Amino acid sequence: MALINSVYPPDSENRFLRWLSGVGTAILGTGTGKFRFGLDYFQHFNTKQALIDCSYGQLMIVAKNVPHLNVVLSRGAELFSNMEIRHKDKDGNIIENSPVMKLLYSPSPTKGLEDWLYEYYIMNGVYSNVFIYKNKGSKTNPLPMFLWNLPSGFIKINLTGKLYRQIDIAGIIENYELMGDPKPFEPSEILHIYEGLSTDGIKAASRIESLQIVLSNIVAALKSNNIILTERGLIGFIASDGSNEDSNGALPPSTEETKRMEKDYQRRRSLDGTQGHVTFTSSSIKWVPMTFDIGQLKLYEGLEDAFGVICGAYGLDRDLFPSTKGATNENKKQGLISTIQNTMQPMANKLMRRLSYDFGLLERGEYLEASYEWMPVMKSDELKQEQALKTKTEALSIQLHDGVISHDSYAESLEIEKTGDSVIKTKQPTSATNPPPDGN
Repeated sequence: MALINSVYPPDSENRFLRWLSGVGTAILGTGTGKFRFGLDYFQHFNTKQALIDCSYGQLMIVAKNVPHLNVVLSRGAELFSNMEIRHKDKDGNIIENSPVMKLLYSPSPTKGLEDWLYEYYIMNGVYSNVFIYKNKGSKTNPLPMFLWNLPSGFIKINLTGKLYRQIDIAGIIENYELMGDPKPFEPSEILHIYEGLSTDGIKAASRIESLQIVLSNIVAALKSNNIILTERGLIGFIASDGSNEDSNGALPPSTEETKRMEKDYQRRRSLDGTQGHVTFTSSSIKWVPMTFDIGQLKLYEGLEDAFGVICGAYGLDRDLFPSTKGATNENKKQGLISTIQNTMQPMANKLMRRLSYDFGLLERGEYLEASYEWMPVMKSDELKQEQALKTKTEALSIQLHDGVISHDSYAESLEIEKTGDSVIKTKQPTSATNPPPDGN
């Protein structure tokens, strides 16, 4: 309790218990012991445990230590942070010298826009909940001074006990409590965004909880592979040598000696065992050494399947990452385009809608728009379309010149307007990539 007492006042233990009671527990597995004040806790990576701890307070540790999950989250955050944000008026024109954009380009004293978006994605990917602290502005400037992504793993939501029939957030949420900070945050100071399954409509469950078995298998496969490579194969097994028929000599009868050896073996030979790999017994047995082809264990195939599940959970195309099957440049490009269009863009649109509403832009008919069109991979399709349009125009021009088609057919094929027999201008697009949000 020394660490706790260094953060909290004299009633630190009670306050810590109140906070800890809201961080959640693992969905699978069992507790292995208790703190001195009675709460179950879970074993971690360096102990013998079939399932890793995916309770809410341990999610960031899991994300950092399981390499396949770490890679997916890092790649997703990198892509998400590449967005370009524009502040537009009701007619779709970009607003110059916007104070909103000035805030977003430097959302906090320690981070620029890209770093802030990267951190936002990580919090969303690990916890499925993002808590943004809005440092209140002045009366003349309703915009926040800064936007801080609070550590979601240390935030507890204190409810009022009322949920339905409320007219504002203050009637539902009493405050947000950050571990280590004695002053809670008021509901008006926090912008809470979550994505995923929610049982109460207040807070979402992390995707990582649903991946507990998959992540546990990855850890077990990597550790097993390491042991096999280090030991140069499975070292062997124990069998009776047939020279002694007493109860302690024949295996596998369930004698006290057999139980002792099995227990000793499990302690020494577990995935995280640190003791020697030699045991001694008075039984009449023999050692049968053996080797095992690591390929027959299908460890890499299992890792590939598990990695595919993680990619699917976060909406990232598998071809974005190196694989044993390999992927062509075209596969990688299409995988990147698909990920941006189907995952990053919708997630960015949701964030822009929330910020547009919270900053009061929608009341003035203005809105924020996120775009990835500037990225070279997104422009490749545009280049192909322009080349195709050029080829089509040249072919139609020849047909028009030879009298094969009329001016009306020419204009209709190219979607252009004309006056008499003369083409005057190109039609403007009737839809935008990201139409103005409706505020719902």
